[in-house]
Amino acid sequence: MKNIKRFFVHTADILIGVIFIGILMFYILGFAGYRPYIVVSASMEPTITVGSICLINTHVKYSDIKEDDIIAYRAPNGSMVTHRVIRRTDDGLETKGDNNNISDGITTDERNYSGKNVCSIPLLGYVFRELQKARTRILCVTAGIA
Repeated sequence: MKNIKRFFVHTADILIGVIFIGILMFYILGFAGYRPYIVVSASMEPTITVGSICLINTHVKYSDIKEDDIIAYRAPNGSMVTHRVIRRTDDGLETKGDNNNISDGITTDERNYSGKNVCSIPLLGYVFRELQKARTRILCVTAGIA
């Protein structure tokens, strides 16, 4: 029985350490201009799956974006969208999700452009979404005290 308790305590300590290091990494990346966003729709599948975290480099200039780049922009409803650039026009960038049949129907310009996607990490968004819940934080703190 004592070994089982010791196993769970060590496992909890390792888990809390990994979570702490992960959060610290995201803060450091944030200071460097990289913003993480959790993917909530299947519009970019199979390239980027639901539940992934996309890291967006906010230092990539709008003028440096080319066709086929994956960018993040703020939609008129305020949500953040990560889609592929399919065309550059005089008005701005036309984008489309890989899993969508038609373009987004809005033009991305310097005002709503946020940055370029540098990578996506599958499933990690589910972990961060869960960590945002109060009961999960309470459980992590409680496990760390035990």
